[in-house]
Amino acid sequence: MKSKNPAVASFFANSFNSPIYSITKQSIAVKIQSLLNSHIFTNITSVNETINLK
Repeated sequence: MKSKNPAVASFFANSFNSPIYSITKQSIAVKIQSLLNSHIFTNITSVNETINLK
């Protein structure tokens, strides 16, 4: 998927894989993993019930 925003597209094409972002990406991965391991987060995001908005 390519961004329609030239600045975003340029960042991901040229800078995202730079070593200066590796610590930040690792930190984000750890936070996402902790959310995925949370039973509370799982219950909130995977509820089988729906709400009728009509």
